[in-house]
Amino acid sequence: MTDATTSKARSPVLGCWRRLLGMICGQRGVRDDLSRINKILFPLTVVAVGAAIRVGWSTNAVGPVLLWVFSSLAAGGTTGFLFGIPKSGSGARVEASVSTSTGEAASTTTDVAQVSSERTGVQGARPNTNLEEVSDWLTKIIVGLTLVNLKDIKEEVQRISLNAAEAIQPHPTNADVSAATALVVGFALIGFLAVYLYMRLFVQGAIVRSDDELHRYKSAVARAEQIGEREVLPSSDAAVVPSAASLSAAQDVADAAPPNRPELVLQPLRKLASQYEELRHREDYSRERTLQMREIVRRMQPHAIAAAPFIGELIRSPSTGDHLAAAVILQMRYMPEHMDWLARRLVEERAFIGYQAASALLMRARVAGTPECKAIQAAVASAKAERTRLNLVEVSLDKLIDKILEAH
Repeated sequence: MTDATTSKARSPVLGCWRRLLGMICGQRGVRDDLSRINKILFPLTVVAVGAAIRVGWSTNAVGPVLLWVFSSLAAGGTTGFLFGIPKSGSGARVEASVSTSTGEAASTTTDVAQVSSERTGVQGARPNTNLEEVSDWLTKIIVGLTLVNLKDIKEEVQRISLNAAEAIQPHPTNADVSAATALVVGFALIGFLAVYLYMRLFVQGAIVRSDDELHRYKSAVARAEQIGEREVLPSSDAAVVPSAASLSAAQDVADAAPPNRPELVLQPLRKLASQYEELRHREDYSRERTLQMREIVRRMQPHAIAAAPFIGELIRSPSTGDHLAAAVILQMRYMPEHMDWLARRLVEERAFIGYQAASALLMRARVAGTPECKAIQAAVASAKAERTRLNLVEVSLDKLIDKILEAH
């Protein structure tokens, strides 16, 4: 294999490795901090482990010495972990952003974000701080007990060092006890410093990034809902056609949504789907009920594009509310592979969901190429024939079906 071929073969591996390092290390400043810490801790740890091995080698006790090394590192590292757990700062940063913002626009956006979060349920997706609280309690207990029992701690360290010295020599001398004390205390300090510094650098950075992502997502949702509230609902016999502003705002929400968080983007849709089902079972058919259902659809639209990757979960659900959410997603972002599912809604679902599905099909039929338009019309014609066979008559939905068949 030539050098060029080898280089090409290695390049994807190197690229993945560089991306992995980038995800772990984050920005350049973090990588620089990591480099500085490694330049100090790595040589120090290597020298200390080498010295410990040398002591164990001279007494034929390398194994016990290494066990004490790892135990001391683990004890120090655990303490460093407890002291290094950062606190989630989303609330503080939100308050800071409000206090430092200028003009009424920023204040209004914050107020709208709070209101929309309460309405859609996004506010419930906040960080779990149980570990932070446990860390806070334990660190205070450790510091308090250390100060109260400072004299006893010296005796306890001597006892532990004597046990470690007996692992080096059956009958340890003062020199063995001194070496064991250095081993126990030194490696505990190294473990504490290493874990504490890495926790402060990476875990805190990860929490900050997570909180910032959530804040950006909630702000984008607030802006999208604010845009939706300014739009006039279509008449009862008009197709549901999202405006360009609504589509753009929903795309902003999708861009701001944290990746790999389906529970976050689906939560608002699921809450609105439950509201739809409750409304449908609570109230009889009326114009007011239809208007309330249209309002639910409008409030689903800001979340639709962000939830598009998870539409299969909604389609497979037995819930009619989830099916409504899936139809709204396909209005905002049409997916040809779900054309047959939309067409089946014209027969299998109640009038309102069928109307939303027909609206999605009509919008697509008007802009699709001839082959796709004919495929949509064929699926809708089949659904219409089945509706006729089942004697299903719904004036508004039937008119929308005819418009689909007349498209192009």
